[in-house]
Amino acid sequence: MRAPSPCPLPLGGGEGITTTPSRRVRRRLSEPALGILGILPALILIGALILYPVAYAVWLSLLDKHSFFPTERWVGLGNYLAIARDVEFWESLWRGVVYAASTTALQLGLGVAAALVLHRSFHGRAAVRALVLFPYMVAMSVWQFTPFVIVTVLARLQTIPPELHEAARVDGAGGWARFRHITLPQIRAVLFVVILLRGIWMFTKFDTVWLWGEGAGAGREIKTLPIYAYMRTFTYYQAGFGAALAVIMFLMLMAATAVYFRLFWREESAA
Repeated sequence: MRAPSPCPLPLGGGEGITTTPSRRVRRRLSEPALGILGILPALILIGALILYPVAYAVWLSLLDKHSFFPTERWVGLGNYLAIARDVEFWESLWRGVVYAASTTALQLGLGVAAALVLHRSFHGRAAVRALVLFPYMVAMSVWQFTPFVIVTVLARLQTIPPELHEAARVDGAGGWARFRHITLPQIRAVLFVVILLRGIWMFTKFDTVWLWGEGAGAGREIKTLPIYAYMRTFTYYQAGFGAALAVIMFLMLMAATAVYFRLFWREESAA
């Protein structure tokens, strides 16, 4: 005898509409839950590549641990107290601040000036803009990273309506007045990001400074904080001390970034 076919379940007032299991699952999951499931792989990746190394560095900074041998001893804040009394730490910190501030200022000055020149119309401008990226392949910090400032500022300059400069020129404003009252306010937000990124990158710069010290023989005279942390970890084999230096650098950069954002947004709201 032939078995009767199952009756479809009505949905609302509809007739003969069946509810599949996949539809029932999607109906049970709310939109926030679906959103969390969507970003869960990215969260796991961030936790594995960023949060775990930071947490491990903090834990390691509380130990007196050899860099290679499995010998360790809990010292709590002992590494941080030793750093506070360490003359080399303060000297390295000062060199790092001077290096980051000077190179960032030079990159900013040269980059903005070059971007203003490249924003003008002249014969061969496209070729010159292409050559601007060439210093990325050469050596030193200022020349290597000035193209980043040039390209970033130039991209913003090209979005400024030319009518603003034309109106100011008709009103008798000179080049400096137009830059101060039109160009500079327009590129202010870009300069904010450039200064923040270049300052952080130059303060934590390792490879160029290391090549200067080891390759050119400058040695201690240019030993910045990242170099000092590396030497404590892999020359003196003090992994805990080196981790404490890295944690201090991280906290200093976080504090400087917070103060920088606060001052910038305060000026923006006042304006």
